[in-house]
Amino acid sequence: MKRLAIFLCGVLLLASCEDIDEARMLPTEFSIGDITDLSELTYDEVENLAINSDYQDPSYLREEMRRTGGLIVKGAVNPKEGEAYDYARLWLSDKESELPADGGYWGSGNAYQVETLTGTAGSPLFYVRSWDMVNFQENQASIFYYKMALESWNNEYPGFLDDCLYEDYYSRTVFSSVKSYSKETPYILDCAVEEGGALGMSFTVRSNYTVTQCGMCYSNSNQLPDLKDKVAYYNLDSEADNREVYVHPMALPEESGTYYVRGFAVSEKGISYSPVQKATIY
Repeated sequence: MKRLAIFLCGVLLLASCEDIDEARMLPTEFSIGDITDLSELTYDEVENLAINSDYQDPSYLREEMRRTGGLIVKGAVNPKEGEAYDYARLWLSDKESELPADGGYWGSGNAYQVETLTGTAGSPLFYVRSWDMVNFQENQASIFYYKMALESWNNEYPGFLDDCLYEDYYSRTVFSSVKSYSKETPYILDCAVEEGGALGMSFTVRSNYTVTQCGMCYSNSNQLPDLKDKVAYYNLDSEADNREVYVHPMALPEESGTYYVRGFAVSEKGISYSPVQKATIY
């Protein structure tokens, strides 16, 4: 009778649960892939970036990308059969030691958590704002370290154990190797275009090194205008340190129509461009 009672209790326990699910494991093959500066993407390429509308307004975020600039970081995830993840995270720091530790809680470390564009739809994309890197400039940082994590919620055990034995949320996390990115050229921030009777831009330049030239490039045919196209220079104070300057170049194009416009700034370390924007001259 005792064995029969135990058996019946087991049957009732399983009956109260959902069907047994296949256990899901986190992917074992994943890494941080390409890191691309937004200034290298055409207007249409930014427009076509995949953005998860469940968490943010895609149109607003694209405009913020064009104004603020930054990096697009691509995660490379190759899940095998039975592997999946629920959430992807990326951290940024100017010190590798401050990134979350392998095997540790995902919130550990003194680093910025970077915004996810696509969540779990395929390999994730992340948007690193220029300000996220500029905020490390007090340390004169020029090399940044990135680390990605994949997270799984309530999937450590087969489904009937999850449903019957665990009521609270729990998660598992695996980390990628660290990838570094170097930037010594100036940052172009808060970039806005002006259109109508004239063509103009306004933006702030931040740099660890003296800025020697800045202004805007524009073209009605080249989707990534540079110094080989039309250029409007902004006069800098040659006596100033010029490591943080507000820039407001203006131009009067000969032809009306739509122009592709990029701000630029030059230091001894090279040239930086802002993401491309569009402006119409009447």
